[in-house]
Amino acid sequence: MNILIANIGTSDLTIQISIEGENYYLPIDYLAGEANIGEKIAKLKPNLQNIWKTQRSYIETILYPEFGFPKNVKQTSRKLTQIVWEKYQANDILWHPRIKLARIWGVIQKAISLGATKGYIFVTNQVTHQNPEGHEKDTIYMYDILVKWLELENIPFKIERKFIDSTIDANRLEPLLSDYEKHLIDIAIAEKLNLLFAELEPKNDLVMASIKGGTGTMVTALQIQAIDSNFKNLVFIDPELNLENILQGKPSECTLTLYWRHLRSQKYDTVRQLLLRWDFDGAILILDGWQKNLDLLPSGIVDETALLTLWCIM
Repeated sequence: MNILIANIGTSDLTIQISIEGENYYLPIDYLAGEANIGEKIAKLKPNLQNIWKTQRSYIETILYPEFGFPKNVKQTSRKLTQIVWEKYQANDILWHPRIKLARIWGVIQKAISLGATKGYIFVTNQVTHQNPEGHEKDTIYMYDILVKWLELENIPFKIERKFIDSTIDANRLEPLLSDYEKHLIDIAIAEKLNLLFAELEPKNDLVMASIKGGTGTMVTALQIQAIDSNFKNLVFIDPELNLENILQGKPSECTLTLYWRHLRSQKYDTVRQLLLRWDFDGAILILDGWQKNLDLLPSGIVDETALLTLWCIM
């Protein structure tokens, strides 16, 4: 069974706003921390550059009054997604066309194209005694919005949420690694049980991990634990940041990174050591296992650079 594991971020949500007679989709959470954001803004057309650079003012002067907030009094992303979720529930006919989920929808599209039918989404709801209002960037309502959006779009893709422990600071790596490890073990067990009850053989299981969404520390924790979990066929999905597509409400295009490709040097070293010990059977076993796992990946993912052959080691 092919599955997706992914964080979701408040910046995944864009809302349609009319600006000078044209409709644009603006992220409710500004993407200031993205790599090379300045270069990407510079490549936009002048009118789109201006909209992107002043998007926060549009959110605060147009959307805030609609939500009943005072103008120019910054609201948290958690609160904004909560209001959007409440309005979406109350009137989905009005709100569904106004909502786009640019990056996470692009990731799900790519996962579906690779045969995935289910996704596990990591969600935060950091409500504690010390912080009863939760964290300003909690994604609990983002998940609810995503579920409803997929349902109204008739997307044949089931999702299940996995809550990050509310007592864990989403910017501390060590406790996050432990929490993701626990969740990924549970996911692996659940998927094996599903196959058992369905009387299926896990012949071509592909695990896709999105490396965007959530805090930077959450991204790192998911990436490390996905690799450490020893999934046989692991592919990372990276949604590309295209500002014009976001403004137009289009899903992100995604690139794929093979986990196996990054293990090549380790495989080379292992086979070299075995050959130095004249352990040809062991070397052949490593090579055979490598080739079999690559063969299980969907066509078009593996290129020639990912293949490990005996001549390049001798």
